Amino acid sequence: MIDGNEYRENLSAVAIYEWLKDHGRDAKIILLAPDSLITRVEDDGDNAVDLLKDREKFKEGILELLDETEADVLMIPSVGVYSGKFVARFEGSVDNTIAFIFTELVKRGYDEIYADVSTGHNIYATSMLEALRKFATYRKLRVILQGKQEVSLKIAYVSR
Repeated sequence: MIDGNEYRENLSAVAIYEWLKDHGRDAKIILLAPDSLITRVEDDGDNAVDLLKDREKFKEGILELLDETEADVLMIPSVGVYSGKFVARFEGSVDNTIAFIFTELVKRGYDEIYADVSTGHNIYATSMLEALRKFATYRKLRVILQGKQEVSLKIAYVSR
């Protein structure tokens, strides 16, 4: 339920997207997908290595896994050990993940963001929130120094 309207979607981000569209807003879904999702997309370790190199094909696998076609996928660095039919170890750091997300936010230059923290591991939701906090600071400094527009950030989550 958003503002009294019921949305039945697999991902809460899609429900938010539908709500924005219903209210005449131009919106798009960008899913932050950690590299560790390779353990859910691919069953064979050798094929997984190839798929990690082919980012577009990997993104297609993510969208298929989530049964979602209206989303863009931003692959983000993973941290830790993940297992499915094989074990994958990612030796990145949370700081690298935060920096990666922040850099993408700067490149894309969004003026309004609805960040849904309802889905995924806490480490990635926390990384997204920290990157958004840094992005908000960056944008505020741009307003002060260059007179540019501030960013509007809204954090969303599903409560049951």
